[in-house]
Amino acid sequence: MNQFLRFFFICLMLLLALNLVHQSWFLRSLATWKLHSQSSGFHIRDSAGEISSGEFSYIVGGYTYGENLNDYFITRDFSNWVSKGMLPCERNTTHPLIWSIENEFFMSCTNGALFKTSDFLSWQFVDRDPPWSNYWGTCVALYKGQTLVVTGYGFYSKTAELFISDDNYTWEKKPLESVSVRECHSGFFVFKDQLFLIGGRSHQNRWQGLDEIYQFDENLNPVEVAKVPWKKRFWETYIVTEEFVLMAGGYHRPGGISTNFGDVWVSTDGIQWIKLKGFESWRPRHEVSLYDVNGVIYLTAGHAYPLQNDVWRISKKDILEYIERLNQLNSLEKVLLELF
Repeated sequence: MNQFLRFFFICLMLLLALNLVHQSWFLRSLATWKLHSQSSGFHIRDSAGEISSGEFSYIVGGYTYGENLNDYFITRDFSNWVSKGMLPCERNTTHPLIWSIENEFFMSCTNGALFKTSDFLSWQFVDRDPPWSNYWGTCVALYKGQTLVVTGYGFYSKTAELFISDDNYTWEKKPLESVSVRECHSGFFVFKDQLFLIGGRSHQNRWQGLDEIYQFDENLNPVEVAKVPWKKRFWETYIVTEEFVLMAGGYHRPGGISTNFGDVWVSTDGIQWIKLKGFESWRPRHEVSLYDVNGVIYLTAGHAYPLQNDVWRISKKDILEYIERLNQLNSLEKVLLELF
């Protein structure tokens, strides 16, 4: 009898282990990026601007070895990219601010100069010297009919500052006294009608990433609501979809040792995050470009030592199924899955 119980127990444990292995494999397959294009038609780069509108997506400016770029490319399918010429910026442009309102695109160059266009062909001058011109690493979000810009590094910055506009011509300044000065880029966004500021690059320690998650109240006051669950980093990239926010990549340099990240995290509320644990795909890198088009998230460019212009994709449907299935597991199953 004891031998039978022992045999039964061993079989049961094996079945449970096989089930966990199957679940782990299935979840990892859902979270794995697929190669879409080994090499794109644009020059290798990182720190580009990106935006999608209608059937077109754009990659704008960026950095390549030894210089900032001033070109921009357009694509319909993320396989074929067509050059649209040069940006109107006086200097080559890295980390441009880009946003769209109705049928107009706005772009702020590295030196701050602000332009707008309706077709990405003809550019109209808006402001040579907007209030964030003397800052580096600014970020932009559209919230309740207003354009909001958080300043990055400034010559005399002690705290971050928020500039607010109803028309993209006149701006009101609001100090963010509880937020340290930082290089923020895409970590400032609106999700489900809530405004967030996440992480960024510290001004006090230029090689240190920040880990705060701020949520803004109705008076645009930032309130720290959580810490990020991933290793501290900067130059990570966020993209907001209707269903979730996704963060990919990043860089850190503790003790002078350069570290690129290749992990991906998603959140359905902007506060709680889960890691997408897929099989190996794109090389760890920082300052990637992300797009949300026709139910697919595309990742391209970035610095992986060397710079890249490959394109990877993952289905939003698969991400949502991954989240749903992971949430159905109990705590013990989640711990055991870590072992497989």
